[in-house]
Amino acid sequence: MAIWCTIRTFDTHARELGNDLPQEAIFFIKPTNCIHRENNIPLSSMSNDVHYETECVLKLDGRGGISHILVGLDLTDRTQQDELKSNKLPWARAKCFTASAVLGSEQVCPVDVRSLHSKEFNFGIRLRINGKVVQDEVLYNMSIPPIEQLESLHRWAPVQTGDYLFTGTPQGVGPLHLGDEVEAELFWKNGEVLSSYKATCV
Repeated sequence: MAIWCTIRTFDTHARELGNDLPQEAIFFIKPTNCIHRENNIPLSSMSNDVHYETECVLKLDGRGGISHILVGLDLTDRTQQDELKSNKLPWARAKCFTASAVLGSEQVCPVDVRSLHSKEFNFGIRLRINGKVVQDEVLYNMSIPPIEQLESLHRWAPVQTGDYLFTGTPQGVGPLHLGDEVEAELFWKNGEVLSSYKATCV
């Protein structure tokens, strides 16, 4: 099993970090032992500059489609990432530390992967920190939709049933602090929550 992660799929996020918008999907990989599902985030064992990135996560069926959908947090050591990028080195230390792939509750996906980018279904992700909304975006505003990500991945990667795909974060990323109360949601239609994750940073 693998965790595939797509970068810069919302142009607003690419701009907030000063990055160019790619013309096609670009991926990095997290090992599966980064997965974290508990209702706490062990921030005290991480660096002093861990940022949240809220994402729609897809569980892949290995045949070009998806089986489940969920909300996730791609935790990032931003200082380490900036240093590695400036030296043109891989991002592993910034992205693959313990508990850096946070997964919410899994829900059987009610639509096909093409429909995730449709205004009709209005899929979106939202993150609150201590009750304040810090990220809130709908998937149809993605510049690289989930279907394009999945098609690109299947052209070259050894995708298997049960793999996860983190589909990218919108603008509003920022740091976590000890004691923060985190509440992430994946919603659709009239705000109905499909997947959620709640935790305290400890």
